[in-house]
Amino acid sequence: MPKTPSTAPETLAVASPLPSSTRLRLAQPKRWIVIPTRQGSKGVPNKGLRPLAGKSLVQRALDVAAEVGGQTLVTTDYPHHLLPVSPPYQYHARPAMLAQDTTPMSEVLLFLAQAYQWGTDDLIVLLQPTSLHPHRAGLIVQALKGSIPAVSVDRYPDRWHPHYAITPGRPFLPPPCRQGLPTRYRPNGLFYLMTGGMVRSSSLWLHKPVYVETPGTINIDEETDWQDAEAVYGNLSNL
Repeated sequence: MPKTPSTAPETLAVASPLPSSTRLRLAQPKRWIVIPTRQGSKGVPNKGLRPLAGKSLVQRALDVAAEVGGQTLVTTDYPHHLLPVSPPYQYHARPAMLAQDTTPMSEVLLFLAQAYQWGTDDLIVLLQPTSLHPHRAGLIVQALKGSIPAVSVDRYPDRWHPHYAITPGRPFLPPPCRQGLPTRYRPNGLFYLMTGGMVRSSSLWLHKPVYVETPGTINIDEETDWQDAEAVYGNLSNL
């Protein structure tokens, strides 16, 4: 009987594993610097693009982002052609539903996390253009060397401490002794440092952020704040 020709076994295509150095490079977290700005400010109209000593607030935030380093992303409802052209950044046209007075920033960040596929360990640096400090970039770089999350804050002075607050018509305890006042902080918007995982789970505050005091920060909400910024920082080149 003629022999049945033997069939050689099929050769399976096996992908060669990536060199360890390449795998490490692919897994390396990214740093995203997010600059949010809206057209609809009421306290100071158009404050994001209003010049302060020759530079808009958005331009100043971009300059800080360039010093800190990372992938910069401007999320806004301003048309792209109205924004600065440098330093380089990605433009994100924010939907109207996320550009309202009452829109929480956590929802904006969550939208960005999904759109740009932020990784769990990616580092997110949130810079509000309306918060100014002459050493902003240096403060952020220093904070990045510490624990994450971290939030820049102002410390309440004793004279305005919340424990002294009295609500008319409601029972209240006698004012406490100044020496016994617990420390209280207010986020000032200079920076928020978090991970992509914290953004996706809306858990920044659950992770008990480090509070970094940044004396000298000016946060622009009203026209009087703008006047303060002009008086204090107007002649400085970098806020």
